[in-house]
Amino acid sequence: MKSLSPNTPYCQWTRITCDSSNLTKITLSSKSLTGTLPSDLNSLSQLTDLYLQENSLSGPLPSLSDLSNLQTAYFGHNNFTSVPSTAFSGLTSLQKLSLFNNPSLSSWPFPTDLTQSSTLSDLNFGSARITGDLPDIFDSFPSLQNLRLS
Repeated sequence: MKSLSPNTPYCQWTRITCDSSNLTKITLSSKSLTGTLPSDLNSLSQLTDLYLQENSLSGPLPSLSDLSNLQTAYFGHNNFTSVPSTAFSGLTSLQKLSLFNNPSLSSWPFPTDLTQSSTLSDLNFGSARITGDLPDIFDSFPSLQNLRLS
């Protein structure tokens, strides 16, 4: 596999997985990445796994809405500044989500659109500046095994 290069097709990049020509997995954790994520990240309709934790990514977290194949999304240990109100809408296959330790996040309410993620098993919003009352929606997650909201 090749490293990240603008002259190399992204499906040949190291730590990128594709199924035919569709990007399905991005594994870029602990790579000292900086900057912001593209606002149209949710256009990667076949994406199943997104590992971006332990970098220095900043700016708003892009919406993941309608990524119905997304199973895992790790954004912990970054510097995101905000979460769009419908960021997690339509994530019907989501199993694991982490925004752990994003100290630059502005306060935001618990996302009730996660109720569409009935297969959710791990949710880590520790040190992610969740504010307000917790909605009574946890019975929507029959597979939930790990929950961190500290």
